[in-house]
Amino acid sequence: MKSNARYVLGGVFALLGAGCLIPDDEEACVLGESNGEPALVVEASPAPLDPADRIVSQEVREYLESRRQQRGIVATTVTKWGHVYDWIDINSQVPGGDVGTPPPIDARSDSGGGDCAPMAVRSELEEDPDAMGPPGTVPVLWVDPDLIHAPGTIADFLSKYGREGELPSYWMDAPPPVALDGHQHRYARANLVTENYGGEGYFNVWMPFVRVPNEQSTAEVAISRLHHPTLPHETIEAGWHVLGGKYGNFTTRFFIYYTTTGYAETGNGKGGYNMDHAGWVQVSRTMTPGTMLIPTSVIGGEQVEMFIRVELHQGKWWVRVKDEFVGYYPASLFAQDGLGTKATAVHFYGETNDDPTIPEMTESDMGSGKFPTIEGWRRQAAYIRNLQYQFHPDGDRTKFFTTDDQVKATRPQCYDVLANFSFDPNDPWQSQIYFGGPGRNPNCQ
Repeated sequence: MKSNARYVLGGVFALLGAGCLIPDDEEACVLGESNGEPALVVEASPAPLDPADRIVSQEVREYLESRRQQRGIVATTVTKWGHVYDWIDINSQVPGGDVGTPPPIDARSDSGGGDCAPMAVRSELEEDPDAMGPPGTVPVLWVDPDLIHAPGTIADFLSKYGREGELPSYWMDAPPPVALDGHQHRYARANLVTENYGGEGYFNVWMPFVRVPNEQSTAEVAISRLHHPTLPHETIEAGWHVLGGKYGNFTTRFFIYYTTTGYAETGNGKGGYNMDHAGWVQVSRTMTPGTMLIPTSVIGGEQVEMFIRVELHQGKWWVRVKDEFVGYYPASLFAQDGLGTKATAVHFYGETNDDPTIPEMTESDMGSGKFPTIEGWRRQAAYIRNLQYQFHPDGDRTKFFTTDDQVKATRPQCYDVLANFSFDPNDPWQSQIYFGGPGRNPNCQ
């Protein structure tokens, strides 16, 4: 049985239409009950990568150390899990200290039902207030280069997939699945191509097994500008992932990512993860890109969720987690006819990528590692629920709904997706997708 035991611890997709998909004989209040195992809490420091995997090029090392020196660090703290945070003056991130004002915190879409509501995830800084920095500062995760797996160039390190210039297949115009069988990235997603100004949903959070440091398992929302006649694709992405090579261990992390170049180039003003480059402006003192998320969901047991919203407001793309805006990307990073003014598509999906040097199909999990099935799915598979998108620049939002040809799994024998765009007024979860799988199995080689 696969296990992400790296801690020191105490078929074909179907689009399912209207209606709530909880079986009739299932108890009414099961959405967040444990009915078994409680949520998984990291009790001690996560184990680092194996020494043989801790490889970093001199180019990447020098880049990271130079980037750190440029930050103007006010203080450095270490959490009880051993993760290091540098604290910088919040006003030092923008010229003249003119940090943007976030949108008002309005009511979220339905949270899932009173006592049945799943548990809300927390960042490690929320769990360890002794690791907080001085007032007026915000945190930036620092990972010692000696702990990571980054043997390539800076462009490789900053890229989403560990190799510069790869355009993920789900942006393409729906090639037949057979054409994607040899592709290194697998998706289980729902797309909506429409003018928009953001999107949101509730993600249940897992700690999936990931085979090697340069593979990852991801769940995210992406806001994008696609298929412009002259501009490259532009995206803003936010979610959770496990990517051991980047962080030095296989914990579940909150991440952000952007590209202005269709993933072809990375760096300041071009794109990359978290705060590894210029672009992102951090505002929150407790939730920051790269932070460890705790606890995580348990199969058949307690579910842990993360509400994420991406929203264009006053010339800034804000990212909200739970009831706090974490920070923003200035819309000026993007083309005026691109994400500088609006988006043209919203995507919700799970993703894995496969190490191309290992010949067989990866065994890395997507989501919980379980395929989405109707029986018990709300405590088995990964999901994103109460999907909405912002259709008006003033902030008006509506339920996410898309066509069956836009709910796809690139290789459903390995990772699959189900959707329920519910019109049942008694279903508090409304628009939902369920996704995931174990990777290599008897039907997926």
